[in-house]
Amino acid sequence: MIEIIDAASGNRVVTAIEFLSSTNKLAGPGRDEYLRKRQEYRQAGANLVEIDLTRQGPRQEVLPLASIPPQHRATYLVCVTRAKPKFRLEYYPVSLRSRLPSFRVPLRPQDRDVVLRLQPLVEQAYVNGRYSALDYRRPLVPDLDRDDAVWVEGLLPS
Repeated sequence: MIEIIDAASGNRVVTAIEFLSSTNKLAGPGRDEYLRKRQEYRQAGANLVEIDLTRQGPRQEVLPLASIPPQHRATYLVCVTRAKPKFRLEYYPVSLRSRLPSFRVPLRPQDRDVVLRLQPLVEQAYVNGRYSALDYRRPLVPDLDRDDAVWVEGLLPS
């Protein structure tokens, strides 16, 4: 969780940015804690940015699938909940096959949004986290859909 704080107003959280994990999404104490914290941000009038780059676990708490028209559904998502106007949602679908989006992060009502460029951030995490050492040929859980599986297979070295 990244919190953007307004020091001039007693260190009030203006915006929280959460990169969801399986722990946030699967039933258990981690999910319960995340939902509690999420409710606290809403009650405090903070903006909330939820970045879901995991395929595991339900998305119900971020943005119910039924509320997204089928033609706009994607493997991943970014959901920005603005405290003002009253809990307005912005949805950024993220396809497995495309670069990650840049999106606007709300601050205080009188401030301009800042743009978060997600692709360079994740690329740097990939380098720093030594993800290149992982075996990407192992079966994925959950499985990719057929078209995405064919696309990924074409990316992997023999």
